[in-house]
Parts: sequence; structure tokens; C-alpha cells
Amino acid sequence: PGRPARGADRSGAQADVRNDPQGDPPGARRPARSLRATALGLLSMREHSRAELTRKLGPQAESAEQLQALLDELERAGYLSEQRFVEKSELGRGGMGRVVEAVDRALGRSVAIKQSLATSAVDLARFEREVRITAQLQHPSVIPILDVGRDPEGHPFYIMRKIEGEPLADRVMLAETTRDRLALIASFLGAVDAAAYAHAKRIIHRDIKPWNILLGPFGETLLIDWG
Repeated sequence: PGRPARGADRSGAQADVRNDPQGDPPGARRPARSLRATALGLLSMREHSRAELTRKLGPQAESAEQLQALLDELERAGYLSEQRFVEKSELGRGGMGRVVEAVDRALGRSVAIKQSLATSAVDLARFEREVRITAQLQHPSVIPILDVGRDPEGHPFYIMRKIEGEPLADRVMLAETTRDRLALIASFLGAVDAAAYAHAKRIIHRDIKPWNILLGPFGETLLIDWG
């Protein structure tokens, strides 16, 4: 059977799981009802992946076998989400990587995933350095990293806040009057503040240019590409 619709009433979830027509094989140990009740309580609030339930139920389970039996049962009944981040459209692609928009199913928000497509050790090391550096910079003008990992093919990626904006270079091209250009100074100073913060942490950007300064729709300034 298909997975229950998101937000659907799950008051009968416990009965559905217990009456799963596929059931446990003969002689299989049934998971403790208290563990199942905890799992169904978590699932009644929002969808969880298998990994999330494993982490949350692990301390309560009597054994790894008991926990896996319960997770198998819930998965057959269609109550487990397949993955937390679901990719949507591609936002950009370059020679060594790509950025795609994705949905964070756990928190119901849009994020961006930057994935390395590099194959050489040098390029992979550069990508990993970018991740480490960016993660250290907790500043309003630096895009925060939310998570890191590797895809099934082994490509490293990191998940960051999805941003909207345009490069400072484009704004400069459109600034036809002196007043228009002066209005961009505040945005440029935002990038300077981010660079100064990084310098205080002994980190140098190495490629500050108008194309790496993004201006958001609500006055945000972001200094990107710390690789």
C-alpha cells in the first residue's frame, strides 16, 4: 500500500500497523508495544525517516534486533519517509559541481544542496576545504551550512540555506546615476564586514569580487565562494 498522505489523520495508525496483512514471519519476535507506541506517537506528529527513528528509539529498544523488526514493520505499512531532503530543480552547474534546490521534509523549508562533481584529489580537497571554512564562519553575511554528507555515488555535498539575490556586479551595471552607485556602498560594506570577521579568525577569502557578493531582496549582503 502507498504511504499515507502527509497531514492525514493517523488516529488509526496503531491498528493499521498491527493488522498489517504482510505481518511478521512465523516465529518472529514481536516488538514491545511500548516501543511501537512511542514510534507511532512520533509519526503522528510528522513523518520520520528510518534513520531518525533509529536515533530516537535506540535508547528505548531492548536490542538492535527488536528495533529493526519494528522499523521493518512500519516501513511495510508505509509510515516511514524515504529521505529527509528531496531534490527539485537545478539552480546552477559548473565544471566541478552543481547546486540544486531541495525540500527539507523534516522542517518544511527550502534549502540548497551544493554537490561536488570533481574527480581529482586536488578538486575534492578544495571542496572539503570550502565546507570546513564556511562552517566556521558564523556571520550574517556568510551562508550557513546545515549538513554535510555523500550521495550514493560517493560525491560529497553540503546543505545550506537557500538564498535569493543577484550579484553586486549586476547591480553596478544597472546603476546609471551617481545616487544609484552611492546606494550600493552599504551593501559593499556588508561584504567588508564579513571579510573582516573572517580575518579575525585567520581566514582569507582569496577571491572577493562583485560576482561573489550577492544582494538579497531585503537588504541582505552575502559573501560567497570561500573555497
